[in-house]
Amino acid sequence: ESSRANYLKYFGNENFYVILYPGTKSEIKKLLEAKQIKVVDFSNLDYEKIHELDFHPTYKTNQRLSEKILMALD
Repeated sequence: ESSRANYLKYFGNENFYVILYPGTKSEIKKLLEAKQIKVVDFSNLDYEKIHELDFHPTYKTNQRLSEKILMALD
């Protein structure tokens, strides 16, 4: 909530979104929506990881996700 309030303070609009990246636990979506925070949910998408033990997305995955984010916000 404080991030949303700070966004509103600095930008003066309600264009605050939370992006749920692949692998994010989906329970958080309900909490955010209950607070009327806009969510773009990619939590169920498959993605390429850097390494089996490192769950960060690869550069290519980040590029694809950024394109999906732009389409979702358009």
